[in-house]
Amino acid sequence: MNTLHRKQWAITSVFTTLVIVISATFTLSIHAKTLQDTFAASSGGGLQIKTDVGKINVITHDNPSVLVNVEIEGQNKDDFSVEFIPKNGNLQIIGERTNSNSNWGWKKQLRISFNITVPSKYNIQLNTSGGSVNITDLTGNIDAYTSGGSIGLGNIVGNVQAKTSGGTIKVGNVAGNVLLYTSGGSIEVGEVLGELSARTSGGSIKATFAQQINRNAELKTSGGSIEATLPPQIQVNLKASTSGGRVSSDFLVNGEISKRKVEGEINGGGPKLILHTSGGNIKIIKSNNINNLM
Repeated sequence: MNTLHRKQWAITSVFTTLVIVISATFTLSIHAKTLQDTFAASSGGGLQIKTDVGKINVITHDNPSVLVNVEIEGQNKDDFSVEFIPKNGNLQIIGERTNSNSNWGWKKQLRISFNITVPSKYNIQLNTSGGSVNITDLTGNIDAYTSGGSIGLGNIVGNVQAKTSGGTIKVGNVAGNVLLYTSGGSIEVGEVLGELSARTSGGSIKATFAQQINRNAELKTSGGSIEATLPPQIQVNLKASTSGGRVSSDFLVNGEISKRKVEGEINGGGPKLILHTSGGNIKIIKSNNINNLM
């Protein structure tokens, strides 16, 4: 190839690349739309989102307002509507499919993100039929559900309920009661000041109890290991069992002890602590003295 031909080839390649990039950008822009708005909020108010599809991300700020940014991408973007309903410092957001005649794979052709900023003291109720849920550090009660995706929560001062039909759940420290469930994924939760119940149909569970529990607590999995960290002074009636692994404890347990089952009193006994896995090991770990949770 002579010098002239090489130059012509190089110019053609650059031109072709630019055409492809511009075409892709243009295609993305015509198949995308963004909804933005700001609403007044009151401290201790609440956000409620119910959507047929979409991932949800919630962060906080110190202002009395809720900032909303909803990004909708895909060829079916016009078949999805979002409604904002503000009332007395609270905000309800509804996202739903509007064209029932579109094909069965319509969710796969839509990419929707709800990016919300709320006051640092706010209650959150989220429900998505398909997408992940993430909430940063917050003071308020949380109720989060997704039919298909992971759930991630920061440090929470308030009660937490989180459920997913298929994904992992990861929660920071919680000053409140905690209820976690996943049909298929692992669960990890930091120090909890309150009641704790965690269940998964397929994954491991890792949890830390920050202080003496006042009611029964349980960690159960159908297929994975369990690791529970407890303060040295905790008083519980332990019932730990596995169908396919070993149970080990850093605590002296007054009761029945075997390879696959440890049942009895710790430090004189107290509320029940139930740990069970159908296929994995169980470890009960004695922590160092725990300081203030938050």
